[in-house]
Amino acid sequence: MHRFTCAAVGAALLAGLVVGAGCRSRSGGGTLGPTVEPIVLYFDQGRSDIAEDGYQDLRRFAREMGAFPEARVLVKGYSDGVGVDVMNEWLAHERAEAAARYLASLGVDPSRMVVEGVLLPAAAASRRGARPQRTNRRVDVTLLP
Repeated sequence: MHRFTCAAVGAALLAGLVVGAGCRSRSGGGTLGPTVEPIVLYFDQGRSDIAEDGYQDLRRFAREMGAFPEARVLVKGYSDGVGVDVMNEWLAHERAEAAARYLASLGVDPSRMVVEGVLLPAAAASRRGARPQRTNRRVDVTLLP
């Protein structure tokens, strides 16, 4: 059986390596607070508007963040690589901004957010078919350690 310190478990939780783990405090009191699961929002081609289920996920994420008042959030947008690079780069950033604006409207301090738009490398973006393209049209929202 492996034993990990609360700090190691907390770092793993924040890095998204484990979900739902708890850890006893040194004082013997309760467990490490609730965890915040990373979320992924998917988008239609050429669009940056968030779907209703995405709003629900963002609301849950913002609520759960209350347990981590010092944590920062990484909001990272991607596009599918179909079309012109300049447009895809703008769209990836616009998707991330849309998620960040909604989190801010829910009370998440914008100074706690790192917002990035990522233009995928040609190899990743060139995968053909609806499913690979859809998985590239996304925003990942995670806590930073």
